[in-house]
Amino acid sequence: YDVQQREQLTKVLNKLQYTGAKALEHFLDVVRGESSTNIVGMSSSTLGYVNVPKDATVHELTSNTIWFIEHLCDHYDVIGAILQPDVLYSTQLDTILMKKSLPEEDRNKALLAIYIKKALAELNLSIMNKCEQYNDQATKHLFRLNNINYILNSLITSNLIDIVTMAEPDCRNSYIETIKELKCSYQKTWAKMLANISPLEELPKPAQGKVKDKDRSILKERFLTFNKDFEEACKIQRSISIPDVTLRQGIKRDNEEHILPKYNEFFKMYAAVQFSKNPEKYVKYKPHEIKAMLSKLFDDSA
Repeated sequence: YDVQQREQLTKVLNKLQYTGAKALEHFLDVVRGESSTNIVGMSSSTLGYVNVPKDATVHELTSNTIWFIEHLCDHYDVIGAILQPDVLYSTQLDTILMKKSLPEEDRNKALLAIYIKKALAELNLSIMNKCEQYNDQATKHLFRLNNINYILNSLITSNLIDIVTMAEPDCRNSYIETIKELKCSYQKTWAKMLANISPLEELPKPAQGKVKDKDRSILKERFLTFNKDFEEACKIQRSISIPDVTLRQGIKRDNEEHILPKYNEFFKMYAAVQFSKNPEKYVKYKPHEIKAMLSKLFDDSA
């Protein structure tokens, strides 16, 4: 009887382990975008998992993935027991144990860390793929920035970072570096616009407030193109949301430091130059107006 009971219990435990492992694998499929149901079991399309938010804010997939991972941490001992029989996880655990010995409790945490590492890798790839749904290059970078910044902040505030680091020691620095790169890529989206007004060495040289006849059309074109590109960028980016205050203020500050000095020089050099009978058509914005427009970016109420 005891043998039969033990066999029955073993079958039940194996079934539970199998079911748990399947559920965890299904979660990775959802994050990867290979499942028609989302993390909480509803249709992905119903909750907007397939589409990206119009304002490029943190995607629902990102916030739900982090929520799910945070709740897994409360049961790391159970999760560890479920993952241990899987050769992929046990092999990676052996690699971790080669670098440092861990007590039994921490081995379960390390197994969970390996799983979270996989989930975050899938999430990062999904965010990368989803950003391609935006037509505007700046919006693509800002969408990724919003999501990567959210992931890093969530990992830190929930102390998840300590667990993930067991499997991915460079996790924090990797996210910080990605955020820096994305900020840099975003700033480069202003380059085409700024090429109209900078560097001044490549533009006509005024003498006593005048330029040569052939240079007038150059200045007209430069002012018109800058105004058009700047207005278009502002129109798009006013409706983009950056919910994290520190990130939002940092990007606004970077924009001012990147754009204003170049525009100030251009304006100072050419605003009073006689290159048109209708200067107000071309010299449309004073430097303080450019600054005011930049300050309203990422604010859809502006």
